[in-house]
Amino acid sequence: MAVPHLQSSDTWILVALLRATEPGQFASVAELIRAADSVNHAVITYGELETGLARLVPLGHVIAGPSGYAPSSGIREFWMAKTNAWRSVYRSWEKLGTHIGAAGTHQGPLPEASTEQYVTNAAYEAAVAAYAL
Repeated sequence: MAVPHLQSSDTWILVALLRATEPGQFASVAELIRAADSVNHAVITYGELETGLARLVPLGHVIAGPSGYAPSSGIREFWMAKTNAWRSVYRSWEKLGTHIGAAGTHQGPLPEASTEQYVTNAAYEAAVAAYAL
């Protein structure tokens, strides 16, 4: 299996999951969107979310469960041991991105999803609508 080219938004998903969950917990799509906005002051797009999960889950960086998503124990351990965690979130984000081999800051068009493997567009839209309330 070819290793997918990880994007900067993939690291954003991981940081958001680390923010939204404690060990053993899963974040719903709405909780993931809320946490992504909290750490980056922007709402993650459907394309970033769906294509990111499609890369991160098969690599074992994200666990998909019946109630949502969680960072793997390896990602959580790296975050706690090798970064400044929440004291310097952007430096920690950069270290995590380097650790997983993700590209740096994204330039150009945002990714567009061509499948609904991990999050349906309807579930994403409902989560964004609920978050905006």
